[in-house]
Amino acid sequence: RVTDDTIAKCISRGHGDCDHCPEAETLVLINSRTSIPCPRYRGLIPTSYIMAKTMLLMEYVPDNLSLKNAWPNLSLWQKLRVLWTIRDYVRQLHNLQDPRCTVPGPLARPSSVTGGSLEPYPIRHVFFPSGPDGDCSFEDKASFAEFVLGEAPSMPDVVREVSSDRSRFPVDLSAKFVFCHGDLSMNNILLDKNGVIWLIDYGCSGFYPPWFEYIGMLYPAEIKGPVPWLWRFSVPLMTGTWFEQEDWIRRWTTLLVPVN
Repeated sequence: RVTDDTIAKCISRGHGDCDHCPEAETLVLINSRTSIPCPRYRGLIPTSYIMAKTMLLMEYVPDNLSLKNAWPNLSLWQKLRVLWTIRDYVRQLHNLQDPRCTVPGPLARPSSVTGGSLEPYPIRHVFFPSGPDGDCSFEDKASFAEFVLGEAPSMPDVVREVSSDRSRFPVDLSAKFVFCHGDLSMNNILLDKNGVIWLIDYGCSGFYPPWFEYIGMLYPAEIKGPVPWLWRFSVPLMTGTWFEQEDWIRRWTTLLVPVN
């Protein structure tokens, strides 16, 4: 927190700089095109090249509690209200229209080489592995589908074998990707003193198939620690049901993302 109404978030240069920061652009997009309460973008401050960080300045939400901390003290009616509100927020996100939806992952930027085509940004998501050169990225839906189907050249042989039955999960390349938050855990949902429900931390957001929201909510609900049963049970209500996609992802995700 840098002032009474502004906080700073450290972002690695691989995920944004002062020329293009997907999370900053996401804050602007959400505030201008939806009714979802989310922190307003304030600015970007570069730090030293040694630190390789950029400081993202955004609005501070006063007198707030994370949903994780607030949940035990909410009545059943209040909990149901939260679940239904998040359901509405997810639908607003998925209905966002933007020409950058053709590039999977965070909001893309015009290529520094061509100036016209869109340049993908590294993806941060629960089942995309990070390598020594940063997280993976995809130029188009075809390369994304290749990865999800276990056919990417860099994919380990064991994953190829697990994912060999392509017919079980056909990827429709003509289907439009939607904007997903990507990390809707209870820690990234705030309740302020007036009962307003805020969504924060858009570091994993971007354009993905709609079932990504479902997977992104299941992961913290199962891996990062215990969550209330009502929250876990209500994930399909908030995001839609994607059981076949979940089964596919479960077959090879644990081979790529270590579970501690």
